Order: sequence, then C-alpha cells, then structure tokens
Amino acid sequence: MLPINSISNGGLLENGQWEEIKPDVQISTLSRVKSWCTRLARPAFLTRSKGSNNKSLRKTAWLDGLRGFAAFLVYWHHHQLWARDGIRADKILENSFGYKDQYYFVCLPGIRTFFTGGHFAVTTFFVISGYVLSAKPLSLIHAGEYTKLGDNLASALFRRWIRLNVPIFVTMFIYMTTLHVFGIWIASHAHQRTYWDEVWKFYVEFKNFSFVFRTGGEPFFSYDVHLWSIPVEFRGSIAIYTSVLAFSRCTRNARLACEVGLIYYFIYIADGWFCALFTGGMLLCDLDLLSESDNLPSFLTILSPFKKSRPSTSSSQSPST
Repeated sequence: MLPINSISNGGLLENGQWEEIKPDVQISTLSRVKSWCTRLARPAFLTRSKGSNNKSLRKTAWLDGLRGFAAFLVYWHHHQLWARDGIRADKILENSFGYKDQYYFVCLPGIRTFFTGGHFAVTTFFVISGYVLSAKPLSLIHAGEYTKLGDNLASALFRRWIRLNVPIFVTMFIYMTTLHVFGIWIASHAHQRTYWDEVWKFYVEFKNFSFVFRTGGEPFFSYDVHLWSIPVEFRGSIAIYTSVLAFSRCTRNARLACEVGLIYYFIYIADGWFCALFTGGMLLCDLDLLSESDNLPSFLTILSPFKKSRPSTSSSQSPST
C-alpha cells in the first residue's frame, strides 16, 4: 500500500498506479446504424430537449406551418379525389353543395376545402417560394449591398437546378427500376421491352422534362405526372432572380410599381400565371421588409391603424394576452 502522503500529493496518479478502465461493452456498427436511423425517423417534437424552447427561429419560420398545411392538402387531394375515379369523385368533390340537385355533406363550404384544396395549395407553394427566394436579395437591396447581392444571386441560381432536379432523378430512377424489374403497372406509363430501353426512355424524358426553355412536347413526366410543378418552380425561380436583379437599382416606389406591373403583365397580357404568383410573393416580402424598417410608401400609412405586429420569432417569448 502506498503511503498516505504520496496519495495526498498526487503520487498515485504520477506513479502510474491508476489503471485505465475500459468499457466491457462495445457498440456494434449495426447498433450505431439502428440508432442513426431511429434519430432520423423520429419526429422532431419527440426529440425536443428542455432547452430547445429558448432557440431562436428563422425570420421566415412562420411560413413552415403554412407550407406544411398546404402539403397536407395536396396529399389528401390526391388520395381522396383521383384515387376514386371509379365513383367519379371529381364530379362530386369539385362542385358545390347542391350541384345538379346532389347534396353531399362533404361539399359544404369549408369542409370541401380539405378534399379539393390541393389546387390552391399548389399555388400557395408558388407564392411562398417567391417570398422565400427573394427575402435575402431584397434585404441586400434595402441595405445597399449590391456586391453581396450579385454573389447571392449567382450562388442561388447555380444551386437551384441541382436542388430541384437531382433528388427527382435519383428517386425516379429507383422507381423506374422497381417498376420494370417487378412488372408493376401504372396508368401513365407503358413498360419497355428491355431494361436498357427503359433506361433510355427515362433519360430522354428526364432531359426534356428538366430543360427550362423547352417550348413544346409532353409537359408531364410519365413516371410520375405529379412532378409537373418542378419545372414550373424552376421557371418561377428564374423570374424572381432576374426581376430582383433588374429592379435592384430602382428607387423604392419604382421597384414596387415594377413588381405590381409585372404581376399584371403575367396575368392579363402574357400566359404566365405561375410567374404572377412568384412575383406576388416577392411583392409581399418587399412590403414586409419595408414595414419592419418603417419605410413603407406614404400612401400605405393610411392602413397603419390596422397594422398588427407579427408574433416574435423567438419561441422563448410568450405572446401577450
């Protein structure tokens, strides 16, 4: 046994008498993979820690709820409407209560929205995209940071096609392979004789589908016709980036007037309804940023008595009662 004074002076550690304790249980690779998959699949509200309530949210975090509800409406629309072709559910759900003397409870105002709301939910996506895509560039314009504006737009435009189309290519290639190998039938697609023919058909369709400047041909991707909105999303993104850059040197009122004029042009002059939705989101974002800095045009000050403050983006602050 070591003397007491050697222990009190740290001799036990200095003399190497303390043996390293090694854990008897080693976590296997399979266990780590299972743990990672569990964390990935578990909803966020089940993994929220005690200190997470103090975490500040993004300025546009409030849009996530709107986006999520719109996504739910799109899913429910597809599940309830087009999956019921046998009973012609579209003739029932897409008409008002009492149409042709048919009175369905599901067609009452408000209730029908949950079954056919996917139509306007998609347009809501386009407005949200216009808002979010223009938020950073417009904030740089308001701050006069034109060099950073060019860098931001260059980066956003370079990444936009990749972010929209690469995930589709990967998932649809796996989907195409599954359909061909197992002979699964879908209404919008005819199987090819060999797998190579299937791959070639997939390639031809996808390269045309993902080309933003196409002027003809089949607008739908036969492997999943619901992806029609992805090229529209990319075209709308181009409209936002080019408009923001074109209006960047305008005065405040001139920029707002150009945004309103562009919406009118896309709706009433050119066939560009989706660009009008994107531009509408950009206009809303511009007005929001101007409102935060108390720099709205004078003619909008008449609405100041009706202005309501947006709830704080920090979840640590409780709303006033």
